[in-house]
Amino acid sequence: MTIADLAQRWLSAAEHRVGASTYAGYAAHVRLYIVSSIGSHRAEALRPAHVEGALASWWRQQRNDGEKGVLSLAPSLTSTTRYALCAGGA
Repeated sequence: MTIADLAQRWLSAAEHRVGASTYAGYAAHVRLYIVSSIGSHRAEALRPAHVEGALASWWRQQRNDGEKGVLSLAPSLTSTTRYALCAGGA
């Protein structure tokens, strides 16, 4: 199972726990950042270096979502990563 698969599972679960605008933000962050950078990695093969490299890249680049300011991926990245680790790639 890939990180993209796990992220989609997490989004599906989160959709019913958060408001519509929060969900839309999570979905955008997952699509624009997580899936595009580490989504193809198999969950069991994901290492801290992959996540650290992705974070460094996100903080160096301009935002992809059209918003101003510093990109904050903490809620979506933390939750998706936690979901991936708890699921163990299954």
